[in-house]
Amino acid sequence: MPLDIWTIAQQLSQLHTIGVEQFGQVLPAKLTLRDHHPENAYLRYFSEEAVPLAGALKITSIELRIPSASHTGPSLANLLLEGSCITKTALESHYASLTLIDVPRGSSVYEQFVYQYKSPNVTLRFGFPEQTPDCLKGLTLEWQSH
Repeated sequence: MPLDIWTIAQQLSQLHTIGVEQFGQVLPAKLTLRDHHPENAYLRYFSEEAVPLAGALKITSIELRIPSASHTGPSLANLLLEGSCITKTALESHYASLTLIDVPRGSSVYEQFVYQYKSPNVTLRFGFPEQTPDCLKGLTLEWQSH
């Protein structure tokens, strides 16, 4: 049975750290290491394309950024969503204490209204594009290094 975005967010936010194996235990994605860029020896980038979720929702793109073995820093997972609309009201039913941290400033058509929720292990950011401000487009999770 496909997972829904709320279960994925809840399970990932319970993890103290993230790696490819831990991510794969929550979300059945085959993450592949992208070519290392010589100018960025600090991060390893993994990506995956479309992963279907429950209902008509799917993750169209996953990017996982993990510090390389010789460096410390935050880890980040970006999930881009497509399909059925998840409204801000639906989001607030799962995360009541959201903080608006960014708004479109007119510099690009790709800017978003970004709402943030902090849990003990991870910061979650929910992006609503300026073009369709009533529908969630992306979820970013950030784990701080310990």
